[in-house]
Amino acid sequence: MAMNRYAKKVARQKERAAGRTADRLKDMSSYLGEDRDGAQLENIPLKNIKLNDANDYRQLDREEDIQTLAEDIERNGLLHNLVVSRRRPGEYVILSGERRYRALTLLHNRRLEKRAAGQTADVGRWRRAPCRVLTGLSPRQERIVLDAANLQTRGGAGNERLTRLAMERYRDNVKREYGLSETEARQLLMKVSNIGRSSIFRNFKIIDNLIPPFQDMLNASLISKKEADRLVKLSTECQTAANRVILAFKALWSENDEGYRMRQKKVMDGILAASQAKTDGRAMEMIENIAQNLPAPRPKTRPVTVKSAAKASYRDMVLRDCRDIMTRIDRLKKKKVDKIKEIDRAADDYSDTVAARIDRLIDRLEEFKALIGGQD
Repeated sequence: MAMNRYAKKVARQKERAAGRTADRLKDMSSYLGEDRDGAQLENIPLKNIKLNDANDYRQLDREEDIQTLAEDIERNGLLHNLVVSRRRPGEYVILSGERRYRALTLLHNRRLEKRAAGQTADVGRWRRAPCRVLTGLSPRQERIVLDAANLQTRGGAGNERLTRLAMERYRDNVKREYGLSETEARQLLMKVSNIGRSSIFRNFKIIDNLIPPFQDMLNASLISKKEADRLVKLSTECQTAANRVILAFKALWSENDEGYRMRQKKVMDGILAASQAKTDGRAMEMIENIAQNLPAPRPKTRPVTVKSAAKASYRDMVLRDCRDIMTRIDRLKKKKVDKIKEIDRAADDYSDTVAARIDRLIDRLEEFKALIGGQD
């Protein structure tokens, strides 16, 4: 009986908590422009609407995409209104629909250019934009609506780095602004973004548990999302040690070194293997073992340039010729000395004798020796 009463009490507490969560989600939906009291639909001049500096997704918008959207709007009209926040009379900032605003501005400017060129153009056709106007929003509430709109339209299929940034900011802002719990904030995120529970869970594990250096590597596509999912299994201390291993490897190896990619993959595979260890102590031991056995690249040898090779070949040729001359003289000394003497005695002119020729050869050799010895 006592156990049944306890179980009923717990069930009632869960039911009340679920009811409070539902009420909070209902209240929050009004801030997203669905049924907010005071929300109005107005045709606002484009010149009174400002871009939102906090829109990080702007960097993904390409000019050709804006032109395509402008052509579609001109053919079919504007199918969805803009959502803006009125900060003061006559001043509005975009919360949702920046691409539509830029397309409308493009169409309006084209009409102005036609009229300036003397052509007939209805310049008032795209001078205003139909907007859902939210009033009385704080800067944080504006950011909540902006991030919700981006996550709803672009989050699931957009840039992963920007998606994680918007998710983290949205969660933190709704928790601070409306006192939601972590679970309630995630439920609201699923409601406004249509991002699945598992994807939200994985992203927040990376946001909350992956150290900044590894997050930077993930954002730069140096590690994959799958590798990041494995790295978050390591404690903060083990991740920090693993990052030191990666930095030590990069200090040893240059990306231009032969075998760099293979060695880098081996180091990363070792770190990922450590993430499967059952204890932090074992994981740290595996990471330290990687650090102690980092492969050193081969010492770089200076390549022989074509010019140096040509010089070496020329030197070998000179030495070979000198050896040939000395070999021939040795042969003459051994076998033909008497014949040479006889020929020289019979010569009419000393300048034609072998001895005279050898004198000239000696002179040439002395001159050559002086040249290669650097003497003047």
